[in-house]
Amino acid sequence: MNRILIISLLFSLTFHWSYAQVTIQNEEQLYRYNAIPQERIFTHVNTSMFLTGEYLYYKIYCLNSSSSYLSNLSKIAYVTLISDKGEQLFKQKIKLKNGLGNGDFFIPVSAQTGSYKLLVYTNWMMNKGIDHFFQEDIHIINPYQTTKTQDQFSVKDATTIPSSQIKNTSNNLNAHGPLTLVLNDQTFKTRSKVTIAFKSTDKLSLANGDYSISVRKRDQLPEPSKQSIASHFQKSGKVKKEDIPTKNTSIYIPELRGELITGNVSTTTNNNIKDLKIAASIPGENYYITIAKTDAQGNFFLNIENDYEGDRIFLEILDKPYKDYNITLKELPSLNYSKLKFKRLELDATLTNEIVQRSIHNQIENAYFKYKPDSTISIVSKQLFDTKKVQSYKLDDFTRFKTVRETIFEIVKDVSISRDGVRVQGYNFGTNSGILPLVIIDGLQITDHASILDYNASNILAINVYRDRFILGTKLYQGALLLHTKNNTIETFQNNTSLFSFNLLRPQLSKNYFTQRYDTITTSRIPDDRMQLVWIPNLKVTEKKTTIDFFTSDITGDFEICIEGFTSEQKPVSIRSYFSVKN
Repeated sequence: MNRILIISLLFSLTFHWSYAQVTIQNEEQLYRYNAIPQERIFTHVNTSMFLTGEYLYYKIYCLNSSSSYLSNLSKIAYVTLISDKGEQLFKQKIKLKNGLGNGDFFIPVSAQTGSYKLLVYTNWMMNKGIDHFFQEDIHIINPYQTTKTQDQFSVKDATTIPSSQIKNTSNNLNAHGPLTLVLNDQTFKTRSKVTIAFKSTDKLSLANGDYSISVRKRDQLPEPSKQSIASHFQKSGKVKKEDIPTKNTSIYIPELRGELITGNVSTTTNNNIKDLKIAASIPGENYYITIAKTDAQGNFFLNIENDYEGDRIFLEILDKPYKDYNITLKELPSLNYSKLKFKRLELDATLTNEIVQRSIHNQIENAYFKYKPDSTISIVSKQLFDTKKVQSYKLDDFTRFKTVRETIFEIVKDVSISRDGVRVQGYNFGTNSGILPLVIIDGLQITDHASILDYNASNILAINVYRDRFILGTKLYQGALLLHTKNNTIETFQNNTSLFSFNLLRPQLSKNYFTQRYDTITTSRIPDDRMQLVWIPNLKVTEKKTTIDFFTSDITGDFEICIEGFTSEQKPVSIRSYFSVKN
């Protein structure tokens, strides 16, 4: 029902030339807007105190404000870290699946010591203002920086948990929700196995659900108090009167189907800019290609549902002389950070040794990173065609010819060359007409077929042919010719003057995070200086899986287990538990 409401709203609204914005024109449109549920976000962060050279890990939980269930509305979230000077340390796009997403960021040595604010939001949430974004206070210490002086920091709003309190605590120091955990011990040796068993505390409610878990060493460095998922969603989140839209105001639309990119075609002449076809390509091994169409004002939308690896998008106007037109992409909207309130950082000389030791641990871990790498989850690309109907020609299996023209003529069946371009023969000879095929080289659509014919065929790895007629976006094609180079050597085509090229802030690719184990190896001479023992952003607890295990490192001290998430019945769960590691 929500999807129907949104679609009916968007079709009735007038596009406003800004990033994914439309204008509310009447009471009916305002009613439809107010009927669409809003969103709220909680973000689980592994810690709120970082040194440069460490990773900030996070898990996003996006909820429907009306039902308090995970939202299926927005498919993209935005994550940014802002300094107390209003400078942006990073900005990332995160894909949301059923309201869940995760990512990470490596704190660079260029980051300044000071206070920061982590902001997480969706495009739809921008209509309510920055006060409704998820906000988490973050402190960063750069141990290589000596320009800061102590009087630039105060001693307020920082917390530490004394070791004595940790040692005397029960197994669950703090737990909220129908889930609890039990450790196999409270004190462990270095490089030893820790087992966590999950149990339901409510006989009427299962503990099954989606959670994220962080296990990290506690130290004496003061860190801002982290929010829990339970306390965060207990806040009222009242909307300010000035945040409620009225008629003739512009609103941001939700990214319903995936990443939303908006653009505009303009002209210096009196040429028509309505119903122009725009070819969009994001080249790469897992490429993305589509065709968009402009409205009366020359605006066009690209809804990208697929995963892709490229960081540049190439746009080209089809069937029109490119010199008469210009294409621009609308940048992501800038935010006003002037009203953000930052918690001050406490630093004094007594913390010097703590900072030095933690920095040494980080340097050792980073030096051995190649032995403990995270891995990017392989992209499952969405195929344009039925792969069973694609005929592949691996050119190394044939006699090599100098050009693509000669290769097509001598080797590739059902493909011919005419004066107006390449032709692909369909299965039904009687239906072949003047319709041209789609031609792609390494994910880049080639509209000028002649430009590939004299290309050096020694660079081509394979040529694939698809013979069926199909529609891409708003354009009909008779088959397709797909060329794959040996090393993605397509710079010649990317420099085509008819192409408009733009950098992309692409969504972060999903990862499998490294987990150190010692039950499969007898000895290891590689140092283990992990402060972060575990980060599992997608922990699913089921009746069949109620335990996880991990191994301690060479570091001794007190460690915190932090679990956040929701049960399958959407009950929030927040758990803090502690254990010690000794030699």
